[in-house]
Amino acid sequence: MEIVNNGICLQEKELSDRCATCRSKLVLCVYKYQSKKLKKVVRCKNCQTATQIE
Repeated sequence: MEIVNNGICLQEKELSDRCATCRSKLVLCVYKYQSKKLKKVVRCKNCQTATQIE
């Protein structure tokens, strides 16, 4: 399990889209926070950029 910003990564899925910065594949992650909220984040593991999906 991976912990980012006090959230635990529950699920990861590799996407076919590529990062605009480094051209590596993007990963869709679902994070669970202490407030019991789930947040979806698209991130690049190579250059550590991320965007939260509403």
